[in-house]
Amino acid sequence: VLRQYLDGDSITFKQLKDRFVTLTKPHLTFLIMLSSICSYILAPNPTNVLTFLSLTVGTLLASGAANAINMGREPNFDSQMTRTAARPVVTGLVTPNEAFGFAAITGTIGCGILYVGVNPIVAALGATNLVLYSWTYTSLKRKSILNTWVGAIVGAIPPLMGWGACGSLA
Repeated sequence: VLRQYLDGDSITFKQLKDRFVTLTKPHLTFLIMLSSICSYILAPNPTNVLTFLSLTVGTLLASGAANAINMGREPNFDSQMTRTAARPVVTGLVTPNEAFGFAAITGTIGCGILYVGVNPIVAALGATNLVLYSWTYTSLKRKSILNTWVGAIVGAIPPLMGWGACGSLA
């Protein structure tokens, strides 16, 4: 897709951007980020703008990367459901390898921002959540009810990240 854009084929920058933003499942990613920053704000210790912004951006990028990996892994299943049949990997607008490459870049940058701008524990939580969702949870979905337990952990980590960014985990 990027090569197509760089070669001047009939794809605009906006179309390219839209394809990759869609990989992040932006509505879900926003809610994950929101759960993280809300617990940051509610934590008892003082807050600061740089940590808040780093937590926000790092969480958005790490969550988006996990969602991109999920889409790259599941086009055959996604093509069978009306809700997911128009996703960019299913429709061929983005290849699985492009989704994985995008996820590698955004996940690395996101966890790096969490490491430098927040703290190493929050960065480790972000990286752990990325792996738990995109590999463990996704792999278990069709094999075991244990995916529900893994999903519960995945849902609990972003608020823990926010608390850890401001609380006593640092």
